[in-house]
Amino acid sequence: MKSASVMSALAAVTAVHAGPTTTLKSQPRATELEPITATGNAFFKGKERFYVRGIDYQPGGASGNVDPLADTKVCMPDIEKFKKLGVNVIRVYSTDNSMEHDDCMNALADAGIYVVLDANNPRYSINRDDPHGSYNTPYLQSVFATIDAFAKYSNTMAFFSGNEVIHDLLNTTLTAPYIKATDRDMRAYIKARDYRKILVGYSAADVTTNRMQAAAYFNCGTDDERSDFFAFNDYSWCSTDFVKSGWDKKVKDFEGYGIPLFLSEYGCIDNARNFGEIEALMSSNMTSVYSGGLLYEYTMEPNKFGIVEIKGGQEKGGADQTGERKELKEFSAFADALKKWPAPKGDGGYTKTSKASKCPPKDDHWDVDPSGLPAIPEGAKKFFTQGAGKGPGLMGDGSQWATDQASTSTGGSAGSSGTTGGDSSTSKNAAMRGSIPAFDNTPFIVSGLALLFTLVALTVSAHGGHGHGGGGGTATGPPSDDDPGSGSESSSGTSTNSGGGDDDDYTGTRGGGSFWPGGPAYGGSSGGSGGGGSGPSNNGFNSGGGGSSTSSRNGAGFDIDEALHYRRLHGILAAVAVVVLFPVGSILVRVVPGRLAVWVHAGFQMLAWGVYVAAAGLGIYLVMLVRIPGGGGLLQNPSTRYHPIIGLVLLALLVVQPVVGFIHHRAYKKVQKRQMWSYLHLAIGRGGITLGIVNGGLGLYLSNASAYYTRVYSIVAAVMWALWMAVAIWAEIKRARKTSKAKYNPVTKTPAGHERSS
Repeated sequence: MKSASVMSALAAVTAVHAGPTTTLKSQPRATELEPITATGNAFFKGKERFYVRGIDYQPGGASGNVDPLADTKVCMPDIEKFKKLGVNVIRVYSTDNSMEHDDCMNALADAGIYVVLDANNPRYSINRDDPHGSYNTPYLQSVFATIDAFAKYSNTMAFFSGNEVIHDLLNTTLTAPYIKATDRDMRAYIKARDYRKILVGYSAADVTTNRMQAAAYFNCGTDDERSDFFAFNDYSWCSTDFVKSGWDKKVKDFEGYGIPLFLSEYGCIDNARNFGEIEALMSSNMTSVYSGGLLYEYTMEPNKFGIVEIKGGQEKGGADQTGERKELKEFSAFADALKKWPAPKGDGGYTKTSKASKCPPKDDHWDVDPSGLPAIPEGAKKFFTQGAGKGPGLMGDGSQWATDQASTSTGGSAGSSGTTGGDSSTSKNAAMRGSIPAFDNTPFIVSGLALLFTLVALTVSAHGGHGHGGGGGTATGPPSDDDPGSGSESSSGTSTNSGGGDDDDYTGTRGGGSFWPGGPAYGGSSGGSGGGGSGPSNNGFNSGGGGSSTSSRNGAGFDIDEALHYRRLHGILAAVAVVVLFPVGSILVRVVPGRLAVWVHAGFQMLAWGVYVAAAGLGIYLVMLVRIPGGGGLLQNPSTRYHPIIGLVLLALLVVQPVVGFIHHRAYKKVQKRQMWSYLHLAIGRGGITLGIVNGGLGLYLSNASAYYTRVYSIVAAVMWALWMAVAIWAEIKRARKTSKAKYNPVTKTPAGHERSS
């Protein structure tokens, strides 16, 4: 098991060449704490049952990127607050394994406070999008270096191998073997380096559909594969009680669980916080199964869970956490609750024997093969004998894109010679590549391909229109030069069409409609056996006759039947793309579960992309084809040019959007939060769909469409737009709630490694 997912930088393996670990002696301190051990399903301090009664501690949150245990200006005033609260454990999410921590760790030991540490940080963690690729030598080097940095302290209680990597989407369960492999490797490294026994476990999200599968998975298999404990982050108690919160059911679910269980985060803020959770955790209702919990969190961050505010702590990205500490009202409430409900005497009814769980089978919510674990990467084996060397710290090159990773086969314990991915030469080559930032030409390739296929599609669409005679007529000879851009009655072109026409003041025909609001209705064919009506020819149009017309151009300078045919096809394709396919593709990425969502989204958007490009090609051809009496085309006439201009703008956005989406996805995989590209992708998508729907209505107005078709389009478009926006708003609300409850989490902020923003 291992660290939480995805936020990283570029591949980097320079740390692979680090030398043997230097043994660092602790500075003298007044107190040597009794190490915390695990027996059965409980923690012990010597022979006394130990309950976690602590708080989560990460001043500055994820954005601050601060190691609070490496700076006495940060930790010392907070340790005084910890003593005032009466906590016995703190959890620190992100530490710098290249720095010394003696002063802060010794001061914590003097205060009787143990520390639980996350072994990962934003640059060195398992990537949900690519768990196999991110389980590599540089990653393990950083994890092992963190162990080296803290193993010497007697108050280092435990390490977390991961935090909420597995979430509520099915594809995130695919990370489980790599987290568990890291958990295995960490315990093997502790043993190989002859450190004292330090506990290693996983901090899970409280997801109803896979909570119990995850708990069973990290406690199944051989002894070297099983975790030392299991923890999860629970925010279901919102100033309610043991039953209303559902904690009674969770206790029942975990009865008989074979390793210690505690809450790595708790503390809902939906209602006033009275911290009744402590009463429940310290009561006989829970002590036979749970071993306490950690309140989220100490410092006030943007998510509003803190009980202490640091002056200036949220300025400059949270980089400076040395300001004055101000106790909020929740501080005293939490301190009072700890005093009111102390740890119980006795053993709490714990289960004395540790037994393995049965590995959970695959199901609709758990897509994990229980048969084995990834073998440790070949390049990481040397760390067991040589040590991890100097840690890369919080600002290292990162491990997400390194090339020395585990093999695709499973099996093989840490440090074994089983099948692995890569050899030492591969590792060295990767390290050399990691030291020189590579030029990433992928966005340029994607841009070029998008532009190329757009131009090809437009060319094919435009050429497909030439030479198509509407209505079966034939036309010979060019139009007269008397009026550039329009035909004349002396044209030698001829056409014979049959059909039923009726009187029209402009053409003596009905059949084609108009190409602009208030313009004359061009006739595609005149009356048949009943005869066409006659009308004036002052605009150069022919009169209706005995069932035939003498020019398919009808004095307009272009083939009306051909134009009508392509206009109809253009409208249908554009409406399908903008009103149906694009919104549906955007909706599906938010409602389809798991990794399938990304592929469904991409498939729909590419289909819509192709359909719209075809429609745009026909639109461009119509702009070139249609001539307005008096000269000029649709773009030259103020009353007709708005629709094609908007269409061309949308086409340009269509070329840019997949490129922006690709760059957004690449960036999001590294840092796991929205950046400029994310918001640009959102703006283009939402603005483009809305503008496209509006432009469809303008197109209907331009073509003088019937009231029936206008109503149908308006209703369908309005319903689709409303549904699409409702899902988008729902997704944003859900995301905001997750963010507020995702608190500080340096290695995972979203369920999937792919930001669903399109």
